[in-house]
Formats: sequence, structure tokens, C-alpha cells
Amino acid sequence: MNNLLKRITSVLLMMSIMLTSTISSFAQTETDNIVRKNIRYEVGSVEGLLESSNSNSVNRQATDRLKKLVYTYDENGMNYKVYGEANNDLTYANSKVYNIKAGKEILVRTETVVVKNNVVTTTINENGKTTVDKLDLNEDKIEESTNRLIQLNGTWSGYPVSNTFVEWGTFKKTKAITGTTSMSVSAVINAIVKFSNIDKRAKIAVTATSVIVNYIVQMNAKKTYYNEVVSFRWTEIPNAAVQQKAVERTNRTFYTDSNRATVVQIVTTTSYAQDYKN
Repeated sequence: MNNLLKRITSVLLMMSIMLTSTISSFAQTETDNIVRKNIRYEVGSVEGLLESSNSNSVNRQATDRLKKLVYTYDENGMNYKVYGEANNDLTYANSKVYNIKAGKEILVRTETVVVKNNVVTTTINENGKTTVDKLDLNEDKIEESTNRLIQLNGTWSGYPVSNTFVEWGTFKKTKAITGTTSMSVSAVINAIVKFSNIDKRAKIAVTATSVIVNYIVQMNAKKTYYNEVVSFRWTEIPNAAVQQKAVERTNRTFYTDSNRATVVQIVTTTSYAQDYKN
């Protein structure tokens, strides 16, 4: 009887180990498709792209001057070189990927990302085929509760605003990442982390965002998984039944896979209504 119990316990333990290994392997394959090694930037940086996009300088030419990015990497024993450019707002990004063979650069893929009205369009040309993917962030708009049906743009000038953020809700998100280059991924992640439910004057933590971009590029991830915690500061207009959103704060926690067991980075975005003044 004791021997039988020992054999049953041994079998159950082995099954448990096999199941755990399978789950772990599945979680890793969601992001660890083809790891890129030896990524070296010759011109520009991801941080530089994001810093430019985060600038609110009135004098900067947001769409006239393109920022350059050139880097190399190894993948599956082969060497590649990427030439990219993007505007300062990261609403346009274009990349060309070359395979380096015998000292020659052979074009193998082009990627173009356009962000307009919270819709991210990624166009890829590879092996004679063109694919177009659209990511509509407007689907993430928060529906108003019944006691805040009327919302105007910005705050009423001169009226006070609460100093305290009130949590609105927590949301779980998964977004497809079609592009593979640093330019493409920077444009997509920048659009995601800057998305807000009020005016687009959004500020982000550049360093934290670049960690996410670099992770996705290195791991060649096809999806990004994140949770959002959205909070607002509201106007405090005397005798007003309806107040307005003045400041929005969104904390986004990015994960390595759908299990959301391992955190890549946390990005905090702060957005201000059109007429908000400190």
C-alpha cells in the first residue's frame, strides 16, 4: 500500500512539473519569438525620438524636420542594418531594413507608420507583399458616467481645480505590434502612452517609455500587454451640478506576456485640458 501511494505521488509530481514547464514555455513564446542581439545605434537613439515628441516648445518645427536613426543588429545568425526617419511628433515614421551579405546591403523590408486622430496605420512591404494594419485607440475612450453627461473642452477659466486625483477605473489592454523597427515601435508606443480622454497636451516619462520600446524591439514582440489606472482632477465650480475633467493621470504597467506576471516598465502620463492653467 505504501509503495502504491509513493508511485502515485511520484506520478502526480512529475505531471505537475511538466505542466509548469509547459505554461512557462507558452508565456515566454508570446514575446520571445526571435531575439535580436548586438543592437548598435550609429545615428540617433530611441530616447532622442521620444524626447523630441515630448517637447512642447512652440518654436520647434514638429513636422518639417525629420529625425534620423541608423542601427545594426544580429538575428538568426544574420546581420541587418536599419535606416529610419521620423518627424518630431512621431506621427510619421519610415524604416528600411537591409540584410548585409558579403559587405552588400540588400533591402528586405520597409515599414511606414502614420498616426492620425488616434489611429495608428502601419504599412509593411516584404517579399513583394504589402500589408496594412490599423490600430484604433479611440476604442479605448472612457464612457462618461450618468452624473457627468455634459463635458466641455477644458476647464472654465478662472475657476478652481481640485488638487486631488480621483481614480476613475482600471483597465486591461492588449495591443498588436505590427512594426519591428525602433522607429515603428517608438511611434506606436508613443501613441499608446500619450492617449488621453481630454486634450492632447500629454507629458510622459521618456526614460520609462524607451525601456518598453527597446524591450519590444529586442524581443521582436508581436503584442504588448499593459494595465491602466486612470484618475482625474476635476473642476470645483461653485453651485455647478456638472464639473469638468481638468487633469488626467494614467499609470500604465507594461508586462512581458498575457499572464502579466513580469513587469517591463511603468509609464505615467499626465494630460491637461485645453483651458487648464496652473
